[in-house]
Amino acid sequence: TASGSLGGGIYAMDHVILLTNDACNTWQVQHFQGDIRLTSVDFIDEHNGWAAGIRGAIIHTGNGGGVGVKEIPNPSIFTDNCLYPNPVSSVARLRLTITDYRLTICDLYGIDGRRIRKLINQEMPAGEHEIEIDVSDLPVGVYFVRVQDGKNVAVAKVLVVH
Repeated sequence: TASGSLGGGIYAMDHVILLTNDACNTWQVQHFQGDIRLTSVDFIDEHNGWAAGIRGAIIHTGNGGGVGVKEIPNPSIFTDNCLYPNPVSSVARLRLTITDYRLTICDLYGIDGRRIRKLINQEMPAGEHEIEIDVSDLPVGVYFVRVQDGKNVAVAKVLVVH
């Protein structure tokens, strides 16, 4: 998986994140701990970035290297391709599966970890659900949708473009 601008990029593979800033002539290697398959890497500058992986894992760095891993306990709330379209310019749809009738909380966060808006905070019955997320008023950027139903938590990345 890659993210970057012309002449540079960030690539993730088995316990290693590779960074290049010179059109792939040289590479910097960053190692990280944990048994995580990364699916995407995004940096907002040369030091601050996030890598997301399967099972809801998120790695964050504030210094250009891996500083922490958080395993989300249960990814069954939603699966790959549950958030569409992605990238999105106006309204995204999130498909989720609630396992039991329970309080469900869904929030949209900015790349800085600040909650942008509360999307759901209500008891929902078990089953398949789809919610709309209006991002038309948000600046271009990377955002995260976090859903919690009881002890189950899942996070999905959404890219807003206009």
